[in-house]
Amino acid sequence: MTHKAGAWFVGAVVAFPFLETVMDDDSGVGPAPAESVRLWCDAVRSMGPDELESFEERTFRQWDRASLGDVRRAIERRRREFAG
Repeated sequence: MTHKAGAWFVGAVVAFPFLETVMDDDSGVGPAPAESVRLWCDAVRSMGPDELESFEERTFRQWDRASLGDVRRAIERRRREFAG
């Protein structure tokens, strides 16, 4: 598996490279690159509810869920903030 710079994830306030993982086999989704996970956790802090829902759906569909624990926790924290 190799990683390369790919499409840009553009949020309401943030824009950063969304790294693509190129699988060396046909096993399906791969682990999210650690650099991307860090960037996503930071971005989640400023996302609104709709953007957060869309981001979560796309991210968890495209990457191995086991590699997204930090993202999951950041999303849960953000949702608690919305709940007040």
